[in-house]
Amino acid sequence: MVRTVKIGTYRIPDKRLFPSLVETTKLIYGKFSSEEISNMDMLAKFLGHKSANSGTFLAKLTYLRAYGLIEGRGTVKVSEIGKKLTYPTNEQEKMEAMEQAILHIPLWKEFYSRWGVNLPNSDFWVDLAKITGLEPPEAQRLAEEVRKAYLDDVKYLKPKETPKEGFAMEQSKLEVGRPSITIPEDFTKIETEDFIVGVRRNLESIESFESFDFKAWLKTIKRKLGQKKEKTTKTEHE
Repeated sequence: MVRTVKIGTYRIPDKRLFPSLVETTKLIYGKFSSEEISNMDMLAKFLGHKSANSGTFLAKLTYLRAYGLIEGRGTVKVSEIGKKLTYPTNEQEKMEAMEQAILHIPLWKEFYSRWGVNLPNSDFWVDLAKITGLEPPEAQRLAEEVRKAYLDDVKYLKPKETPKEGFAMEQSKLEVGRPSITIPEDFTKIETEDFIVGVRRNLESIESFESFDFKAWLKTIKRKLGQKKEKTTKTEHE
């Protein structure tokens, strides 16, 4: 029975996190709480399988372990991730547990660090080939399957706020104790005492950055600052 799908140098479970695996984890946690389960036949029958030797049961355990929802080999118990994902005390705890489960899959961890809960709309197979070591024809053939699997797993995970492609932020000298601005890993950062500029490291963003009319942009900012200063001065003299 196939339990994982080989994608170049990576493997991904062929069973998705939602709803099946989370529901199974909730069943186990609801029945056994934090107890370590040593009787695998009992657990198998509780989950609707004939015995612990059932291929479907063994595959289910493989999936649950892959996402970090259970732990143990000779014995099994629901992990902290599994507990927080199935019985969260608040929405933030649920999102954090969900993120941790996603990051347990090495290929998903790569995707998440690069793109968050989205994936490139065009030529995703090119990135897939680079990340996994797949040959281009194979990457192109598997791209849609991998995309669907990833997006199914992260569909309930709220996207993090990230800077737009090619951005500039005006910034005065950093004050003591003031947190610095974090630039995503896939951005190149240009930083001085007065400003920070970040550009995503891909051809489209770099070309957009090259063609950006900085002179006109700076001229507009100077005009606005001048108007603000003039208004302030006028108010002070009234």
